[in-house]
Order: sequence, then structure tokens, then C-alpha cells
Amino acid sequence: YEEGPEAEVTHGKTMVDACKEEGIGHVVYSSVSSANKKTGIPHFDSKYEIEKHLNKTGLKYTILRPVWFMENFASPWYRPSVEKGVLSTPLRPDRPIQMVSVADIGLIVANAFTNPSRYVGQEIDIAADEMSMENIVKEISRVLYRTIRYDHIPESRAEETVGPDWARMFQWFNEDGYDVDIGGTRSRFEYYGVPLDSFRQYLGKTRLGIEEAA
Repeated sequence: YEEGPEAEVTHGKTMVDACKEEGIGHVVYSSVSSANKKTGIPHFDSKYEIEKHLNKTGLKYTILRPVWFMENFASPWYRPSVEKGVLSTPLRPDRPIQMVSVADIGLIVANAFTNPSRYVGQEIDIAADEMSMENIVKEISRVLYRTIRYDHIPESRAEETVGPDWARMFQWFNEDGYDVDIGGTRSRFEYYGVPLDSFRQYLGKTRLGIEEAA
């Protein structure tokens, strides 16, 4: 991913081919929600190319399509500015974004390998919560006991600020966005024994890795 969409496709197809060669019994691939919807987002389209390649191999597979990671707010892209009291993205302040924890995705992958009959041949979009940036900074402020301000990056500055790939992604978030059935997804994985964290629960467990102010 960090080396660009073309490198991601090459790496992904190579891994799939290696699984085929070695006779792997069940492949679980983590893609992205809406990868199959021709979004025009380079790092979404690259994942769909890998999905299509996997589909052609005859391997038993499961494709997981998670939405925005809750952990993104704890990443080097955002945490340093959050520690200074500001969260900035090109997402409109009132525009909801669907989210899921990477930790929960890992638990789902483990569950898929443990219970393949539930998952083989399935393509599953995964979202656990939905919240606007206005409410996201309120939740972060609540758990950090300090005010975090949201700074909306206008579309005219998005590409220079976050790069062309992510600028297109945020444009899509603002115009279309993920549309996963959150209630259905939560019920499904609760039944499977993998309850999904809400954003509030995730923050309560992690605090984005930010220590309390002295």
C-alpha cells in the first residue's frame, strides 16, 4: 500500500498465486468496503484488482471489506496534531463516516479460519459505528479530558495536503461514502462471538495511545 497502488496489486497477486501454488485451503483477504463500486480511488481500485484475481484462482476464499479504521486517528497522520488539540481532514464536519477497529478485524479473521463454513465464498463489508467529525472530536475530547478542535481542509487544498489518492477518497466520502448495514453487521458478528467495538468503546480502551496531560 505505501509503495502505491501498482505495487500493491503486484504484491497481492503474487501472494494469491503463492497460495494457489502451495495448495492453501482457505485464503482470507482484507480489502476495503466499496472496492467493487468503481469509486476511482486508486487504493480502493487496486484492492478490487486483487479481489478479481483471487476469484479466478479456484481457491476457497473470504473477502473482508472494512471501512475507515478507528486506528487511523492514532496513526502518525493524525495523532501528533490531535496531541496539539487539532484534528484536520477534508471530510465535511457534519458528514458521517463509518468506522471499524483494526483489532476487531483481526478477531474476525481468526474467527474465519476457525469457522470456515461460515465464511468460505463470502464477501463481507464490515462497519461497527458511524459518526460525523464534529462528534468524533467531541468523543476524543471527552476521553482525553481536553478540547480537540476540528479543522476542515477545503477541497481546494485537499490534494496538496493529503495527496491525490486520499484527496479523491475524501471527495468520495463527502459525495457518496460507505453504506454498510451497521446494525446487521454488528448482529452477525455478535452471533459469531466477535462483538464489535463502537468508537466510544475503542477510545475507552486505547485513548489513541495519548497519555493524560500533566
